[in-house]
Amino acid sequence: MKEVNSFLDYIKYEKRYSENTVLGYSNDLEQFFLFSSDRFGDTDLSQINRSMVRSWIVHLVQNNAAPSTVRRKVSSLQSFFKFLRKKNIVAHNPTNALQLPKKGEKVPTFIKMGEMHQVLEGVQDIHEDTEYNSVLEKAILYVLYGTGMRRGEIINLKLSDFKSYENSLSVIGKGNKQRLIPLSDELTSIINYYITRRSLIEIKCNEQFLFLTSSGAKLYPGFVHRTIKKYLGNEVHAEKISPHTLRHTFASHLSQNGADLNAIKSLLGHSSLSSTQVYTHHSIEGLKKIYSASHPKSD
Repeated sequence: MKEVNSFLDYIKYEKRYSENTVLGYSNDLEQFFLFSSDRFGDTDLSQINRSMVRSWIVHLVQNNAAPSTVRRKVSSLQSFFKFLRKKNIVAHNPTNALQLPKKGEKVPTFIKMGEMHQVLEGVQDIHEDTEYNSVLEKAILYVLYGTGMRRGEIINLKLSDFKSYENSLSVIGKGNKQRLIPLSDELTSIINYYITRRSLIEIKCNEQFLFLTSSGAKLYPGFVHRTIKKYLGNEVHAEKISPHTLRHTFASHLSQNGADLNAIKSLLGHSSLSSTQVYTHHSIEGLKKIYSASHPKSD
C-alpha cells in the first residue's frame, strides 16, 4: 500500500526513527490491514471506521495480547491516520476516543546486584584475552551494563563517539537525540584495549563503527543478543535475559544506590520522567525494609 510506504518513509527520514521502531510500525500496520481484509474485505482507507478498529482490539485481547502490546499497536495505527489526515487523504481518524485496555504497571526484569557482580568477577580479565571475539564479547557485556544503552545504540556507536580523554561516550538515541554518558576508568580501559585489538583485524567496511565482528563487519542485533545470553543465560535468575535486561539492571542498580531520578532519566535518554519512575520501585522496596527494621511503630 503506497500510503503505508509513504508513512514509513516519513517516520524514517523526517522523524528519524530507528530501524527497529520503523519495523515495529510496519508490522503493526500490516497486522491491522490483514485483519481488516480478512474480517471486512477490501476496504478503502476512507471507509475504515472506529468499529473496525475496535474489532481489531477485541481480536488482539482474545488472542492474549498484553495491554501494553495492544496500546502500542493502536498507537501505530493512530499515528498512521494522523499522517493521512495531515496529507488530506482521509477526513477522519478512526482511532480517536477508543477505549483501550488499562496498562498495568510492570516492574522491569533486572539482575540482582550480587549476581551481576559475580558474573563480572567470573569473566576473566579482558586484557588477558588473545582471541578477538572474546575481547569483543566482553566489551559488549561491560558497555551495556556500564552505560544502560539500548542494543541499537551500541550497534551504531562510532569510533568518534568514544572520548577516551574525558571518559565518555556520545550516544544517539530515539528521536535522533544525543546524550553524553560518563564512563568509569575501568570501562574506558576496556574500550581502549578493545580498540587496540580491533586495529589488528581486516576491516572490510563500516570502519567508522566502534564495534565490529571478527570479519570486519558492523555488529547486528542477533550477535549482541547471543553474546548476552552466552554470559548471563546460565548464571543469573531472571525471567528474561536480553540486552535490554542489562539496561533495566543498570537503571535499577543506580536507583538502589540512591541516584537522582532525573540523572537516571538523562543517562537512559528518556524523554519523559514517567518512563524512568518505574525504577523507583526498587528504592521504595529497600526503604520499606529499612523502615520495618528500624522504626519503633513499624509493626
